Amino acid sequence: MSPEPKDKNHITLAFQSHSITSEMMRCVLDIVEKGDINFSVNYGSREHLFSSLLKGKADIIFASTYTDFLDERLSFEYLYKDNCIIIDRNNIYSINYIMKNWDNFKSKIWVLPVRGTAMRDRFDAVMEYNDLKSPKKLIELNSPVGAGTLMTHPDTIGMSTLSYLQSTGHKFEASWGGETHSDLLLNAGIFWRKDARESVIKTVEFFKNNMKFGESIENMDIFLRKKVM
Repeated sequence: MSPEPKDKNHITLAFQSHSITSEMMRCVLDIVEKGDINFSVNYGSREHLFSSLLKGKADIIFASTYTDFLDERLSFEYLYKDNCIIIDRNNIYSINYIMKNWDNFKSKIWVLPVRGTAMRDRFDAVMEYNDLKSPKKLIELNSPVGAGTLMTHPDTIGMSTLSYLQSTGHKFEASWGGETHSDLLLNAGIFWRKDARESVIKTVEFFKNNMKFGESIENMDIFLRKKVM
């Protein structure tokens, strides 16, 4: 069943990953300035985003693409990949390094995204694959706001993407604490209904053609030298 008709000049967006926020908002502003489209923008878990899209409550969603499942009613295009890493006050670590040395990190206070977000889904999947239990001391956030304050504590450790660290100008007191590469990529794309109205299709095309993402950083030593110098 198709969703109920909507105001053709209003589009509802929803997104799962904060890594995409800056480019998404830049495009939203460009569209509003140049045309007669208005937007509502929502943040939520992957499951909620796809449910909203299929029910017609959202017109376009930006979500992770780490599974092969795609409902036949939806269209999709890959947009970007981002590197996920673990950070504390002094160092950054690859996910693989953390898994291999879990006994050294499991007692720390972990600051993680809430369940259902792109990064948290990946973290939980890796933990399960390595037959490890979730940390006992845990603070879950649905927004990066306030995370910086938490990460100044000597016993906290958390998860981030390199693009977010770059956007904040984060500087490290020490250097790379594990292998010199990021071993966990966060892939994301844009999804919309195949029976979407024309204004939605045109908006999707604008996003696809105008969202610009830097290349993922696979060598952490290069990243650190750029940040420290």
